[in-house]
Amino acid sequence: MISASIIIPAYRRIDQTLQTIDLILHSKGINTDFNLEIIVSDASEDEKLQVEIIKTFADKIIYTRPSQP
Repeated sequence: MISASIIIPAYRRIDQTLQTIDLILHSKGINTDFNLEIIVSDASEDEKLQVEIIKTFADKIIYTRPSQP
């Protein structure tokens, strides 16, 4: 089975990011034709997106916040 990763850069676009994740997860072939890993990289200092991702998608998404220099 084919494996793929999708990285979604996010910055203060909570609704758009959640909608994008939902559309990807409901795409045809996910977990039947190929395995998919979704990584959200949030550059904002606000924790709202992280809370919504955990609440909505739980363990289906890898959430990361790059360190700020």
